[in-house]
Amino acid sequence: MRGTNAAACWPHSAKEFCRRYCQVSSGRQDRMVDDISRLHLIDWDHKAADVRISIGDTEDFWDVHSQVITTCSGFFRGALASGMIEGRTKVVKLYEVDVELVEFAIHYMYADWHKAIRQVFPEHRQLGLPMDKVAEVMLIGDYLDIPGLCYEAYSRIVQGLVKIVTDYRSTIYFLHNLSSRKKPFKEVARILEESDTPMGCKVAKNIGKLFKELKEAHDIAAAEAAFNRHFKHEWEYLQFERIETN
Repeated sequence: MRGTNAAACWPHSAKEFCRRYCQVSSGRQDRMVDDISRLHLIDWDHKAADVRISIGDTEDFWDVHSQVITTCSGFFRGALASGMIEGRTKVVKLYEVDVELVEFAIHYMYADWHKAIRQVFPEHRQLGLPMDKVAEVMLIGDYLDIPGLCYEAYSRIVQGLVKIVTDYRSTIYFLHNLSSRKKPFKEVARILEESDTPMGCKVAKNIGKLFKELKEAHDIAAAEAAFNRHFKHEWEYLQFERIETN
């Protein structure tokens, strides 16, 4: 949001978000990490690392600290639990994942969203990640069970939707412009739906319903009501945006 640290404005917890949008099994519930997703416990000193994350049988790998990744990720917490082969070998292999997205998640666990962008996607450090890439980051956060990362990505998607809603006007010009402003979010919905994950499909469905109702909205009050129907837990985002624009 303009002039504000958006992370400070997020009204809900990352764990609450994951419970709402993901089908959380009892096993996943048991290993879900705390909302404090980055404790800045250790600098990323490769020499002192005690775990290796690798991509399948490729040569891509990262030497990391178990203390960091098990604090931030339920996936790694489960993989390194006693009795698992990864717990004995200290090597966690990931398959069918994007190398850059995994690296982004690792930098996020050691630092934050912005440093991860600078390290992995430096071409986007000024304007931020495009929405399609944000959607992909949200999915890798879901896959690796990193509530903080997943929710940070989701929050940026919601903030973008809120900007459209709070700018709403029932003029021909705005409705024509709305079509182009919706395009990045339609791509977000496509990526999330094609993931075939509970979280991705639910968020994609809500985006589609919102845009369908915006076509029929006659004023900003109707537009905001549509947002609150389909993102009912995120109504405080509207309040934050009003404060920022006033």
